[in-house]
Amino acid sequence: MATKKTKEPTAGAALLTINPLPMEVLEIPITGVTPLIVNRFGPKIREEIRRIEAGGKKIKMPRDPLAEYEDAFYRIKGSDLDGEFGFPLTAFKSCTVSACRFYDRSVSMQAVKQYLWFEPEYYDEDGVALVPLQYDDNSPRMREDPVRVRNGGTTLRYRPEFTGWSTTVRVRYVMSSINMDSVLELMNAGGLNVGVGEWRPEKGTGGNSGTNGCWQVDHEQGISIHPFVAGRV
Repeated sequence: MATKKTKEPTAGAALLTINPLPMEVLEIPITGVTPLIVNRFGPKIREEIRRIEAGGKKIKMPRDPLAEYEDAFYRIKGSDLDGEFGFPLTAFKSCTVSACRFYDRSVSMQAVKQYLWFEPEYYDEDGVALVPLQYDDNSPRMREDPVRVRNGGTTLRYRPEFTGWSTTVRVRYVMSSINMDSVLELMNAGGLNVGVGEWRPEKGTGGNSGTNGCWQVDHEQGISIHPFVAGRV
C-alpha cells in the first residue's frame, strides 16, 4: 500500500505565527431607566402552539390571569440563586448590536456580533442564559395590557413588570478590534434607544414605539476589568 508523503516546508519560507487574540472581560453594572416588562414563552403556550401546528383545534379554556402572570417569569435554576428572577442575557447583546444602526456604516452589526461575547453565568430550566435581576420593593407587579392578536382582534396579556431594576453583565471583547469605551458607548446607545423586554423603543404597539425596558451603564458603580484566560470565563 502506498504511503502518502507529507509536503516538506519550502526552504526559507517564513513561519506563520498566530498569537492569541488580546481579550478582556468586563463586568458592567447596568441600571434600568424605565420599567422592564417580562414575557417568557411559558410551557403552556408552547404546548398549545405545538398542538395547533400538529393539526389540532384551539381549545377555549377559562383564563387564569394569575397563572399566566406566574408563567411569564424567567427563574434561575440550579445555582446559588435558584428560584430568583432573571432576564435573558441574549437580549442585552441583541440590544447592543442593534445600536450600530445609529452610527455610520463603518460600525457593522456583523462585526460587532463577532467582537463581543456576553458571558453566561446562570440559566433557567430550559437552558436559557439569564442575568439575575435586582429591583425595588414595588416589584414585581402584574400588568394587564390589551394587545393585538394575529387575526386582528384584541386580547389581554398578564405579565410581570419590574421597576427600579438593575443587573450586571459580563462582556468579553477583542481588544485589537474594538476598545472598551466603544463597547460601553454601544451598550448605552442600545440601552437608551433600543431597550429590552416588551414595549421597548424598538418594539412598539399600535404603530407607536414603546418606552419600556430602557437602561444605561452605571459608571458610578464602576466597571470591573479582568484578563481573559482560555478555558476560564
